[in-house]
Amino acid sequence: MPRRAAWKVSVLYVALVAIGLLTGCAKTFLSPDRQILGTEIQELTQVPFFPQRDYECGPAALAEMLTHSGVSRSPDDLVAAVYLPERQGSLQPEIIAAARKNGRLVYPLETAEEIQAQLRNGSPVLIFQNLGLPRYPRWHYAVVVGWMPGQQVVLRSGTTQRLVQNEATFLRSWEWGGRWAQVILPPDRLPAEPDPGRYLSAAWSLESVGQRAAARSAYAAAARQWPDQELSWLAWSNLLIADKESATALAVLDEGLQYNPQSDVLQLNRATLLLDRGQQEEALRIARAVAGRSGPWQAQAHDLLLEIENAGTPNVSRPAAGSP
Repeated sequence: MPRRAAWKVSVLYVALVAIGLLTGCAKTFLSPDRQILGTEIQELTQVPFFPQRDYECGPAALAEMLTHSGVSRSPDDLVAAVYLPERQGSLQPEIIAAARKNGRLVYPLETAEEIQAQLRNGSPVLIFQNLGLPRYPRWHYAVVVGWMPGQQVVLRSGTTQRLVQNEATFLRSWEWGGRWAQVILPPDRLPAEPDPGRYLSAAWSLESVGQRAAARSAYAAAARQWPDQELSWLAWSNLLIADKESATALAVLDEGLQYNPQSDVLQLNRATLLLDRGQQEEALRIARAVAGRSGPWQAQAHDLLLEIENAGTPNVSRPAAGSP
């Protein structure tokens, strides 16, 4: 069992995507258009539909996303968590927090092309629209389930199961809504064309709300997707260390170092675990090597080196790297 803190680079997790504080919902009562879309992007016909009650598009849209991801939820299950009666709508942070508390990874999308990529990958997308005007907004959550580029977008929206919008109309309403779009996934599934920084931020957010098993799955998926990026292995191993699974953490670090042999921080975590397992000579060798190289981890390596050389008085209170 580890005696000391892992060399956790918490400062690298801080660049989280800022979340707006807008609410919805507008009501939509348009008749569904049964026109068949083209095949360039398949319409996701199996996405469930929950018609919203007055101003409760947030719970309805989130229930559709969660249920499609494998967590069966109804709008009634989510109203208490995301609906604010005084605002007659739902805040975006509450929508995201509720998805995470259900063990789902919430990955933000930035462009229309990214929304289309998720649809091609079989994932619907939760979006936020302004169905009014910039000066007179009518906020609304909906779920994109189909898109024929240059022509039409299909949504689960309000009380309409299959609402077809002209692409230009949809893009304008989405732009006026702040271009907010999220894909909600099981933690072991990556979004289409993922960005490593955004994905790891989303995984860390699962850990931060206590969804440790889900975060572990997400970190493992990131390490497999980007094996040459040390941060995925670092986050995964640190979570295992915190959960007192030192043998598994050591195996993760060993694998990560196969792809990142020059990573001083992974080496330091490995040395710390080896020392805890009584392998003092190997831990000393690693600490000396890192301490002999200039870099951001040289000071921490010197601390560990001194601790090993004075093994009778281990420094049990040393803070994790990157901590204040």
